[in-house]
Order: sequence, then structure tokens, then C-alpha cells
Amino acid sequence: MLLLENPNLLEDFRAGRPAALAQVFSHYSPEVERALTRGFPFLDGERSLRFFGFSRSYELSDAVQDTFLKAFQPAARLAFNGTTPHKP
Repeated sequence: MLLLENPNLLEDFRAGRPAALAQVFSHYSPEVERALTRGFPFLDGERSLRFFGFSRSYELSDAVQDTFLKAFQPAARLAFNGTTPHKP
């Protein structure tokens, strides 16, 4: 985990410093794109569902942007401790 291995970067990320946000985006955006392209299973209450992924590039681009916009919101950044999965 990028932020776990670099406490200074984690501090800068939580503070919202642009260089840290850019580094986090550059590191994690390929992984987010893969997940949003390939799809993934998820639970809705007790129902097991599957998101099949985006096939249109503009939808993928919008979804990646939305993902990072939410992750980079002040409340989400401050709640993130670097050791658990990031959830808004």
C-alpha cells in the first residue's frame, strides 16, 4: 500500500496537498480502471450482484473521476488511516 509505506505521503494526502493527491491518483488510477472495466461482485443487502464493467471509454473516464472525487473529499481523506481499504 503506497500510503502505508510512506507516512509523509499519507500526511500530505490527508492534508489535501496537490502533489500528494496527484501521486495517489497516478498510482491507483490504473487499478481503479481495471476494476471498473472488468467488473466485480458486490452485495446489496443479502443479494449477491455483479457489476459487469464499463465498455464505453467516456463512461469509464467519468466513473474513475467520480471515484477519485469522492476519495479526495476532505472528510474521506481525514477518515483514511492508510491501513484499511479506503471507503468514502
